[in-house]
Amino acid sequence: MHPQLKRTNQIIILISLLLYAVSLLLPAFSFDNNGQVETAPSYIVAFAGAMAVAGGAWAEWLVWLANPLFLVGIIMFSNQRTKSLRLSMAAAVLACSFLFMKEVMVSEGGVWGIIYKRHAGYWLWVASLSFFAAGNLYFYQLRKKLQQET
Repeated sequence: MHPQLKRTNQIIILISLLLYAVSLLLPAFSFDNNGQVETAPSYIVAFAGAMAVAGGAWAEWLVWLANPLFLVGIIMFSNQRTKSLRLSMAAAVLACSFLFMKEVMVSEGGVWGIIYKRHAGYWLWVASLSFFAAGNLYFYQLRKKLQQET
């Protein structure tokens, strides 16, 4: 691999994972839970989101799917670039789709609560996935350019 490509590869992965890790430490969003405003910690949303489908929260589960798509995209980034690019784009779109949601399921009993605010954890999560998607696209273009030069 060309040295410039190797360095770019490392930087894209490092920044994406760093943003992702920091996002887990911050609050994700605030919502109404039976008249009380609660704030969801990002690490809980990230790790418990897989179970959302069990409670019937399909939209939340689809948004959560951005996490495994992102991680699989990172794993494939070095060897299967076209698949990684597709996965990273899908992850970024799914992450952004949470912006269109007005409510989230707040209990297994099917209680829904209005989303009041998206906090820094959510925005850093979106930044992480979007940075990886953009970096993936940049890497793809850079590789094509370097191949044409040789």
